[in-house]
Amino acid sequence: MTGDVRILGTMAVQHAVMRIAEAAMAEAGGVISGSFGTAGVVTAGVEAGEPADIVISSKSSIAALAEKGLVQGPSYDLGQVRIALGVAKGGAKPDISSVAALTKTLSEAPSVSFGDPKGGATSGIHFAKVLDRLGLAETVGVKANLQSNGFTVMAEVVAGRASFGFTQASEIMASPGVEIGGYLPDELQLVSTYTAALTPRGASNDAAKAFLSRLTDTGSKAILNAEGID
Repeated sequence: MTGDVRILGTMAVQHAVMRIAEAAMAEAGGVISGSFGTAGVVTAGVEAGEPADIVISSKSSIAALAEKGLVQGPSYDLGQVRIALGVAKGGAKPDISSVAALTKTLSEAPSVSFGDPKGGATSGIHFAKVLDRLGLAETVGVKANLQSNGFTVMAEVVAGRASFGFTQASEIMASPGVEIGGYLPDELQLVSTYTAALTPRGASNDAAKAFLSRLTDTGSKAILNAEGID
């Protein structure tokens, strides 16, 4: 795979995809680089013409981009990610195993961090809906520590500026100093499927096509699974 490949993708898959990219470059040469943000940022970047050969985002976002002709050819599902609670390593793990337990934990927590829904963070948008459903939007809102993405959410937890934070499991697993303390209850959970596709530019780039194929092979699936992408 000799040649340059530019990826525009969501942060939920960043760590795993770049691990796969490093292995591909070591074996076959070329340069694989990436720019990662929330699903909203990725969509805006593609629509604005940001240079990219491969786009990786939520399945619905890729479908919407395909309708506009901004990605081409078949798309490939890389895996699914759930929303989890992240706590400082070795710290207490609050009970969120049921709706009642989650409600009590959120009500009593001094501070809670999650992605700012206005920034297009998939987990933040969903978590705001969870708070509404639980009737806690106002209670948690006054002590919410809103961040631009899951990695900055986890940084707030490590720094002690948030008791705990909610984001996608893959972002917690890729963040130093934190660990998963539990998952949202099934009835409140959001399972996001992340999908990869070529842009029109990537469709004429043999190296991009080769890397897209690699992302779905058996070895890469093992890496994705290890990074919290089921």
